[in-house]
Amino acid sequence: MIKFKERGNVSFSNFRLKEHQCDYEPIIGLIMVKNQERRILQTLESIVNICDQIIMVDTGSSDNTVAIVESNYNSVLIKHVDWKEDYAAMRNKCLTFVPNDTWVLFVDSDEIFSKEYNSEEIKSFLYEVGKLQV
Repeated sequence: MIKFKERGNVSFSNFRLKEHQCDYEPIIGLIMVKNQERRILQTLESIVNICDQIIMVDTGSSDNTVAIVESNYNSVLIKHVDWKEDYAAMRNKCLTFVPNDTWVLFVDSDEIFSKEYNSEEIKSFLYEVGKLQV
């Protein structure tokens, strides 16, 4: 549960979809990968309907990860960076590819995002969170 000033408690589990349409900040899916040819399609499948754009940052794959993504998800923007043995720095490098006015869903390349909620529920929740004063 997340605590916000002046608004009480908000949690995703008890949030209800708004009846009205509203403008959403885009959700960018961000995945840093290296040699994930066996799992990358499951990861992408789990976020493709949630994200407005997906950016995959390849850090030197020597397998077919990039080719698999290109042939199955041609809308995924693929960036290439050399791996540096500093995970925090690499994650921050990945974030440089994302515009400042967006939400970021950073998913590890071997994770599968739960399909418990649909895209509109997540976007409505983020819209409401964005209106709150922390």
